[in-house]
Amino acid sequence: MDREGIINNFTPNEINDYIQTNHNIKDYMIIDLRSPANCRKNRLSNALNINYNDENFEIELEKLDKNRVYLIYCSWDAKSNIASEMMADLGFAKIIRMIGGISAWHKDDFLLEHDE
Repeated sequence: MDREGIINNFTPNEINDYIQTNHNIKDYMIIDLRSPANCRKNRLSNALNINYNDENFEIELEKLDKNRVYLIYCSWDAKSNIASEMMADLGFAKIIRMIGGISAWHKDDFLLEHDE
């Protein structure tokens, strides 16, 4: 299958700038690819958890609007690299992958949400 989507690799600072500039959350969606347990511990604000390791991962992706912008991240880089390629192959128009994952976000002292 020919790739249809565009993948951009953003640093945590560029992701933060994007979020601050695009106040309307309806224009984009943030996806946390980690396990539900890790997502509950800490995540970007308004992140949707779609577990990359879940057997229904691709089915869950297929439910999403492919014309929206998606900001995706995992713990480091491995899962988001593969997931961004998969999303592009599935026809998602624009995927923004956070370089370094949530570890880099946390290292740069950006805010995280967490469940009590």
